[in-house]
Amino acid sequence: MRVRTAILAGVLLVVGGALAALVWSLSSLIDSRVRRQVAEELQRSRQVLEDLQAYRQSLFSTEIRVVAEEPRLKAVAATEQITHETVLGVAQELRRAIGSELFLITDGAGRLLSQTIQTQMVLV
Repeated sequence: MRVRTAILAGVLLVVGGALAALVWSLSSLIDSRVRRQVAEELQRSRQVLEDLQAYRQSLFSTEIRVVAEEPRLKAVAATEQITHETVLGVAQELRRAIGSELFLITDGAGRLLSQTIQTQMVLV
C-alpha cells in the first residue's frame, strides 16, 4: 500500500467518523425537540378538551335546569293520581321541544314514570 493510499484511507476514515458523529448528534437533537414539542401539543390538546368538556357540562346543567323548572313536568312528576297517557304525552311534547332522542321522567324516589325515544323511519 502506498503512502498516498494510506493517507486517503485515514482521511476518509476520519471524515466518515466525523460525519457519523454529526448525523448521530443531529438525530438525537431533533428527536429531543420533537418529543418536547409533542408533549407540549398533547398538554395543550388536553387543556382544550377539558375546557370543552366543562363547557358542555355547564350547558347540559343549564338545559336540565330549564327542563326541570317546566311547570307541566313538575305537575306530572308531583301528582300521585295521574294517567300514564298524560305522563307520556307530556314527555313526548318536552322531548320534541328540546330536541332530544331520549327523555325520561322519574319521581322523587327515582322510579321511572315515563320514557320516550325518538324513532326514525328507515327505508330498506
